[in-house]
Amino acid sequence: PMLELLSGGTGGAEGRDAELPDHKVLRSMQGDMPILVEEAGRRLKGALWDLSEDARERLDAYELPFGYTRRTVTALVDGQPVEAQAYYPPPSLEASDDEWSFEGWLRQSLPLPMR
Repeated sequence: PMLELLSGGTGGAEGRDAELPDHKVLRSMQGDMPILVEEAGRRLKGALWDLSEDARERLDAYELPFGYTRRTVTALVDGQPVEAQAYYPPPSLEASDDEWSFEGWLRQSLPLPMR
């Protein structure tokens, strides 16, 4: 629901299962926000979305004012390398030692109108 709202719609695109080598996601010390962190040997599982330029610009309009930066990364889809984009947090956001949980975020932090 958040991706649909923030991107203006995915244009019917489906997310593909993907992994991001040498990364993990921790919970921010400032709240229930995901912090993408590099860590050798880890594999972060998630989804890779094929979004339009307009959708990417809308996501940038949401993320960049918070100090996040979009970087090119190499994800794996079906074991094959695929160039992708990921948002990295600003240095001002501190990561806790706790792994961030998407399922927990959906239960606890997803805005009520979207549940």
